[in-house]
Amino acid sequence: MNNAPIESGNTSNSGVDVEDNSENEEDDDFDDDDNTPPSALFGSSRYHTDFVELGILGRGGGGEVVKVKNRLDRRIYAIKKILLENGKDKFLQNKKLLREVTTISSVMHKNIVRYYQAWVEGNYKTDASVDHTKKQSILYIQMEYCNTTLRKLLDENAISEMNQSEVWRLVRQIVEALVYIHSRRIIHRDLKPGNIFIDSDLNIILGDFGLATRRHEKSNNKITETEYPEMDAIYNAVEEGMMSSTKGIKGDTSYGVKADIYSLGIMIFEMFCPAFATYMERSETLNRLRSGTPDERFPAAFTTSAPPNAKEIIIWCLERDPTKRPSAEELLKVSRQ
Repeated sequence: MNNAPIESGNTSNSGVDVEDNSENEEDDDFDDDDNTPPSALFGSSRYHTDFVELGILGRGGGGEVVKVKNRLDRRIYAIKKILLENGKDKFLQNKKLLREVTTISSVMHKNIVRYYQAWVEGNYKTDASVDHTKKQSILYIQMEYCNTTLRKLLDENAISEMNQSEVWRLVRQIVEALVYIHSRRIIHRDLKPGNIFIDSDLNIILGDFGLATRRHEKSNNKITETEYPEMDAIYNAVEEGMMSSTKGIKGDTSYGVKADIYSLGIMIFEMFCPAFATYMERSETLNRLRSGTPDERFPAAFTTSAPPNAKEIIIWCLERDPTKRPSAEELLKVSRQ
């Protein structure tokens, strides 16, 4: 039975105290006081021994993210569970999945999700979505739990109800997180409102590094298309969409950190744009922003309500040529003005 930790320099987040908040005080009535110890129920399963599941936060093709409470410290955490299939043909796939552990364990920033520990166990029954008859292992990644996401706040019109200075504060926090990861040669590559978490104090927490990668010096500081699965297309940089052809921008079929900047431009637009009435309206508006003529890109409702510098920054971020887009450091300077 495999219950092996994944070693890293930051597996326990030692030296970092986790502040108490209301989220860690809820759900105190879960039944973990049964006379039967967890170890007797689940053998040597670290997951079942240490945690109680409180609910599903999200599911994907290869696993799920659950809200849990630690039986010992009684704090709330998020744990990502990812299936690791056996077989030689699955080796590369598993290696890519483990990239998230390596990436998030190397970062420590106030606006980036905190990583606590990760380990691999054998095939334990946890939920129907990860209940398999084949011999498989499950990768568990224990992370900071956040109350909500930027996507949810946008959908609930909470962002549009904020004053502009508060929206700028959120934008700057996203940019500060990008400055940090880009300085460490990390490209997030899946930047979208659903991966921007919000804590109980309404601070930005950049998360979900499942598609993140390091830029390798020997590959000219860029990454190539064949390494990664698809993302939400609406936030893709234009050079990523061109990767399906034999040539990218100026004949190049790879991209760098400026892909994150393009995605950020789309998000800044959403954050300053008045609430959309329907999903269709949102989709059509964002597609015009990406590919419309200069006069069509910005709807009248945005032009009349958003601060002028927001429009300028968005245009800068959405330059089709990545070399003409700002760096995260440059954006941080102008967003503070």
